[in-house]
Amino acid sequence: MIRHSIFPSLKTSLVIALLVLFPVAGFSDGVRWIPPDRAELDTILNLMYNMEVVAAEKRLADWKSKYPHRPEGYFLDGMILWIQVFVDIRNPFLDNEFQKKMDEVIDKCDQIEKNADSLSMVARYYKSGAIGFKAQLYGLRDDWFMAARYGISALDGITESLEGKFANIDARYGAGLYYYYAEFLPDRYPIIKPLLWFYPSGDKKRGLELLQSVADSGMFANVEAQYSLGMISYFYEKNYAKAIKVFANLNNRFPKNSRYLFYRGQLAYQMGDYQQADSCMAVMEGRILANRPFYYTHQLRYIYYIRGMIAEYSNRPTMAYSFYQEALAPVDAGIHKETEHYYVYCLLRSANMLIKMGYPEEAKPRFYEVLRTPEYSNSHRRAREGLAELGVPEDTIRVRTAQTPPASSSSN
Repeated sequence: MIRHSIFPSLKTSLVIALLVLFPVAGFSDGVRWIPPDRAELDTILNLMYNMEVVAAEKRLADWKSKYPHRPEGYFLDGMILWIQVFVDIRNPFLDNEFQKKMDEVIDKCDQIEKNADSLSMVARYYKSGAIGFKAQLYGLRDDWFMAARYGISALDGITESLEGKFANIDARYGAGLYYYYAEFLPDRYPIIKPLLWFYPSGDKKRGLELLQSVADSGMFANVEAQYSLGMISYFYEKNYAKAIKVFANLNNRFPKNSRYLFYRGQLAYQMGDYQQADSCMAVMEGRILANRPFYYTHQLRYIYYIRGMIAEYSNRPTMAYSFYQEALAPVDAGIHKETEHYYVYCLLRSANMLIKMGYPEEAKPRFYEVLRTPEYSNSHRRAREGLAELGVPEDTIRVRTAQTPPASSSSN
């Protein structure tokens, strides 16, 4: 499987699934769950997921001015910011602003509950969601103390939620994630089993069914449920056919969202559909180079790596070399650390392309540089084998590797 640095870790998945997502108590009155002018909120959500942020913010501001007593507007205000974090998940630039937005949601919901408003239960739901998203972001940043602190705060209603005592179908999203991961993660990491002794047993099948029901019929969480189904199908169930169907649908529905386009292309590559994969990556490359909003230059290293691999598999060494060379361009030091494995892979493969193109001497310095970088996927062995095939003695390889400093691959 292709490793990519923007994937949430399994630790993060644990925090999201077991601690944070929409645990709510039982409700009997479904009417209060339907916000006024729901069609307008649906339009705002569609704009948000399609990264039309300015338009979404304007329409949401109008909706909030009409219905200031409803908690949905405050929550969606934070979600518009969350989607911007989501498409560049490793960039902490918006973290503080997002946490403040979630605090505003919590304060608004506390005010509703304090006044014993008829919307108190609705407010509890969105308060739990806000606490959950705070914990999720802390988990993504590996701040596990804060993630656990907010996660525990979100646990109050999880048992009631899992028992199905709610009128809001969106609440099944958190229950579905819980059921899936509460079975999946202990099987993979037995050390966490004691953490679940006091909570309901996991059930992957039931979890997937709940997620699918939200994906099909959810009010506000249907897109999140589809995304979760796609990620689970891809990384854990290894059901690539289902995963690419999910991400193709999301990409068709929200064509400006780079995240869905990225996974569609990556899955196509994984499944050997190189034409579709290259098309997706070419679209991403074009949008990045055109400075389109929410497309980022640090994504280019991975894009060029994939396009180089596709060209190599298509027996086009000159084109492959060109893409690999683009991927070797210096990047910010932090981004280089996240993508260094692709840098090493491109060094190796560009050296092999030089040999195929008839330039073996130009390939040698690249093999030596691989030997001076951290090892990924037997890269040192492969570099030594490449040099040996060019007739370089092992003693020479050892001396040259020690003498020459590695080239800079990051910018400050």
